Order: sequence, then C-alpha cells, then structure tokens
Amino acid sequence: MILIRYFLMMIVASLCTSAAAQTITLSNGPVIPGGTTPSGANAVAAASFNLARSGANSLFTALTLVNGGTATGSDYVRYQLWRENDNNGQFSGGDLLLAGANSPSLAFSGFSTQVPVSGATFYISVDVATGATDGRT
Repeated sequence: MILIRYFLMMIVASLCTSAAAQTITLSNGPVIPGGTTPSGANAVAAASFNLARSGANSLFTALTLVNGGTATGSDYVRYQLWRENDNNGQFSGGDLLLAGANSPSLAFSGFSTQVPVSGATFYISVDVATGATDGRT
C-alpha cells in the first residue's frame, strides 16, 4: 500500500483575467483523509484547494503541481483535476473532471472554468500504480 498524504507542495495556477483590478485568493481546501491506499486504486483524492476572486471575471485555465512527497513517477499512473460540482463538500462522483495528466507530468491545461467571487473547490486525484512502493507519500 502507498501512503496518500499532501503531496501537493506548490501550485502554479494560470488565470485569464480582464484588465480591471482584482484579487485571486488561493487557499487550502478541505482536508483529505489520510491513510493508506492499495496499489492499483483509481481516482484517490490526494489534495484539494480553493480559488476565489474579487473584482473582474477570471478564468482558471492551467495548473502545475510540484510533488513534495517521496513518491516517484512510477508510483502514480495518472493525475486528474476536478471541480466541486455537486455542492456536497466532498470529492465524489458528482464532481466535474476538468483535465488529466499522465505520470510523471504534473501539468494540467486545455480547460477553462470560471472563478466565482464566492470561490470554488478543486480536487487532485491520483491513480496509484500496481506495484507502487509501500510507504511513499
């Protein structure tokens, strides 16, 4: 089993905005429960974050992550970026898949989603490789 924890150390988000003054706020999202995840598990929530804005309309269009844990590219098969869509506050089947990235890439692009003033929650899920090294984070 591989240990899934906050592997998310840094987020670089690309936002398309108008020229009007505004502020984009990035904050940690709801805590994803810790614990171990079996090899071969799919769409395991690994991290979450919130984006909110004040001022002009903003589109969230790209995301780059940095793995701050001990897992390597061979421990994960795929990463996916989701937007909270069913308003239940949890990573679930009702959430909207925005983009995917095959390991070892941690860059998402090719999507566009509005950043509301009230904020939006986003999730990063991972597909754990069969034979992932036990104990890595």
